[in-house]
Amino acid sequence: MNITRLIAVGLVSALLMSGCSASAYYQPIPKDTVMVKKIAQVTPEQKQESPGALSEEVIHTLSVNAINKYYNTNFSLEDLNIEVNALELKQIKNMLYSFKGRADPDPLVQYKEELGDIPNGLYSVFATNSYDSRDQYTIMLDAEDGEIQEIQTYEFYESKVQPGSSPNKDEVIATAKQLLKQIGDIKHDELDLEDPMLIEEVAPGMIIFKNKQTKKPQVVLSFNAETKQLIGFSQNIMVVLSFPYLADLLNKMQEAKHL
Repeated sequence: MNITRLIAVGLVSALLMSGCSASAYYQPIPKDTVMVKKIAQVTPEQKQESPGALSEEVIHTLSVNAINKYYNTNFSLEDLNIEVNALELKQIKNMLYSFKGRADPDPLVQYKEELGDIPNGLYSVFATNSYDSRDQYTIMLDAEDGEIQEIQTYEFYESKVQPGSSPNKDEVIATAKQLLKQIGDIKHDELDLEDPMLIEEVAPGMIIFKNKQTKKPQVVLSFNAETKQLIGFSQNIMVVLSFPYLADLLNKMQEAKHL
């Protein structure tokens, strides 16, 4: 079972207690969504990139490099079928407003810093192993500098964990710190690890880091509980887009813990 299904199933009871619907918790950006536009194919002589935008060739290369880095693979560009779509900043703002509840603050204020970090929007990449269509990856990149904001795999890690084999708190913390080191330029001293046992109760294999100052979730990691290998991560704006109700849910879980 892949991690998105695992999270969806594991959080049902907590979501019902919190007043949220299960379908509202995890909101991955589908590759065929009408809110993204496919990058036009052009011939080499026609290519003239917009200022601050990445070329499709660079996007492909960065995506393959990320897959090889995080999943210990050795793909070349020819080994993957890659589809790239652009998600503009205005469309991201529309998505944030679609998650807004009546009592919620204006998302343009609430997520001012996250939006300011992606002035040119995002690129969405869907990559499939040319030799095994079950082996799929999704990557979200900052359209300005190519920083990986999210990456997930769906076939490589199928759950094989046996009942009663869940890691203890020390193991989860050690795994969390080790996996966080794998992710690019992150200021570790600005993050706090959410109580791993609190998360383990409802979403095994999920690790959440909150910003010490804002108290908002900033990095979400998912890992194989048996092998301790990374399944995927979301950071910054992608935590908001992929897990739009996570912050509220964590607050309610903390409140319930102290009852």
